[in-house]
Parts: sequence; C-alpha cells; structure tokens
Amino acid sequence: MGDKNLFRDQGQILIHSNSIKYSAEYGIVVDSGQRETPEEIPHAGPVRNLRELNQARLAPGVTVTNNVVAFNGAGGILFSGEVNTGTEQLASVPFGRIVNNTVYGGGTNDIGIRVENNAGPTLLNNIVAGLQTGISVDASSRSNTVIAGPCTRTTA
Repeated sequence: MGDKNLFRDQGQILIHSNSIKYSAEYGIVVDSGQRETPEEIPHAGPVRNLRELNQARLAPGVTVTNNVVAFNGAGGILFSGEVNTGTEQLASVPFGRIVNNTVYGGGTNDIGIRVENNAGPTLLNNIVAGLQTGISVDASSRSNTVIAGPCTRTTA
C-alpha cells in the first residue's frame, strides 16, 4: 500500500468570544516562554532561515478576537515578545492578531492594548474606551506592529 501522506495541521491558538472582567492585572496576557538553561536557548526557539529568509524573525502567534475585556487593573490586552539582551540568541518575534475586541477601562493608569518586547501583532477593528492610554506600542515592537482599520478610541 505504501505510505499515507497525512495532512498535518500547524495549529493556531484562538482566544475568542470571552467576557473577561475585574482581573487584578491584564485581562488577556500573551507572553513569551522562559529560556531553557544552561545555554539560554529561547523557547519555542528561533526561526529557521529556509529558501525565503525571514529577516523580521516572525513566528505564528495567538489570535485574540471577539472578546469583551473590561474593568481590569492594569489594562485589557498585553501582547509581549521577548527582550533581546544582545548576549543571547535572538528570539523569534511573535506575530499575532488582535481583532474585533472591545476593551473598556476601569483603573487609574490602565492601558487598553499594550504591545512590548519585540512583538509584532496586527490590531484591527478594536474598540478601546474609558482608558488612560488606548494603545501602547514600545520602540522594539513598532517596526512589526500593524494598527489598521477603524480602531476606535474614546477618552475616559
């Protein structure tokens, strides 16, 4: 009969259709894993350079969609990569999607959607309201982060 060629799903993590309220920190946290010692190898590892070079070091990440995130202490959604110290192997840059979410504030210094530490998500069609800061993207993430569509922000 020979070998069977089976379709192998690559997998995707979806956080969708939730109502998350009154958490002490962020309502949804997408963050990198810990490095493995003794070599301080990043987990899930660096990207592979194949035929097409991946100069941006992008790797598939989490999709956060259709959630209501409200009244959380630090903010709504934190999407974070990994800090590159310069002495360790460069980590991959997580690429994710943050789409069609409603984020409402309730704290004093809260942030609606925060992107930091070499992350690269796409933010599309989100509503952020009643927050001190609507969307915050740090310098290490600006080149890979896309903010598009009618992202709506209203002040507190």
